[in-house]
Amino acid sequence: MSIRIADQREDYWKNRVQPFWQHIWPRNREFATSGIAESLVRLSIAAGPEFSSAFLAVQDWLLPIEHPHYVVHQLHESGLCNSFPMDALRLLNAIIDDQPWAPP
Repeated sequence: MSIRIADQREDYWKNRVQPFWQHIWPRNREFATSGIAESLVRLSIAAGPEFSSAFLAVQDWLLPIEHPHYVVHQLHESGLCNSFPMDALRLLNAIIDDQPWAPP
């Protein structure tokens, strides 16, 4: 069953989200916010096997997140750090800044 869910995530990214991102999402990054960045991180994680592709697509919109604990936990639990270590580090570098309390 988990293989089927992974396939659905991959298909959903390729057939729904990626075309929306490429053709409809605004190009002007002046609208980028920490809240949008957090949503894009969650979207990238949800892409599962397409994590690398999703992250590369949205990386220019990522900003430091004030409270990154939840998305860091999601990233850890997803196992994507093992599959995509460099992209996972780049994502963390983009969203974690000078927070007084780093996620565990």
